[in-house]
Amino acid sequence: MIKECFLIMKDGSEKKVEDVKTGDELYSEEGNISKVLSITKKHTDGKRLISFKSEGFFFTEDHPFKTKKGWKTVNGHHAYLGTVDDLIDSNGNFEFVDKIEIKSVPKNTIVYDIEVDNTYYAGGFLTRYEKINKG
Repeated sequence: MIKECFLIMKDGSEKKVEDVKTGDELYSEEGNISKVLSITKKHTDGKRLISFKSEGFFFTEDHPFKTKKGWKTVNGHHAYLGTVDDLIDSNGNFEFVDKIEIKSVPKNTIVYDIEVDNTYYAGGFLTRYEKINKG
């Protein structure tokens, strides 16, 4: 995710991803807590950024989100996330995805990978860390 993306902390406050530190605790699914295990700053390397409902391009296209039908990504690494899906928002409600925008960015655009021990909310939606092996 890019630096302008907000994460929901254990106490319900929001913090920009670039201000989160290893050891911080994030709000997770069903009131649970996720501990930040590591933060990696890297480049998009050709991955595109996505936006839901024109609320900002915060995530790469391979970032997983929890829907009513399980985990999905825009690029289909899991099942394809599309405009027929419902995402889980930070209140635990399902929010219908009626618009997805995709934007190409320079390969050196900085993004952050947040490794946690559970799920967490970023940009208002339930997500998780997932290491994708390229080999």
